Amino acid sequence: MKHRAHPVVPDTMNGTVIVQTAGLMGWFLAATSGLPRSGTIASHLELREGLAGERWTRHLKPGRRQATPTWKVRPDGSHVLVEKLGPVSMTFATHADASGTSLVLTSVQLGRLRLRAGIVHITADATQHEGSLTTVVHMSLLHGRLGSLWYTSELPAT
Repeated sequence: MKHRAHPVVPDTMNGTVIVQTAGLMGWFLAATSGLPRSGTIASHLELREGLAGERWTRHLKPGRRQATPTWKVRPDGSHVLVEKLGPVSMTFATHADASGTSLVLTSVQLGRLRLRAGIVHITADATQHEGSLTTVVHMSLLHGRLGSLWYTSELPAT
């Protein structure tokens, strides 16, 4: 069985996001990504096909769309995820197997400033089961000394 390099979703999904933050930069990460400091909020995900790849748009607060992550296919056939959270742009390499999709952070930019490895640490894993999509993300700055953000997104099959 061949696995895609990223989760496959229908045109729309509705669910919840559970958020926890720590430190000032954790709060900043939450604010720039449209998330609360902590708690559970409703989530609506839309999938759109585009010339650059699949674009996922998350609606997290009434009237607020989160910057769109875009799944792109490189000429060598590998997949990358490009996601923008406010002024932060992140690029991830993807790895898929039978248990789900893992994302490995390859670069981070804050505006025009490229951040060194080790300043920002992000892990992300997405799993699908019978049409449901669960994503677990942990972001930290300077190993959590400046702050961190954890969130779990649950999008059940409809």
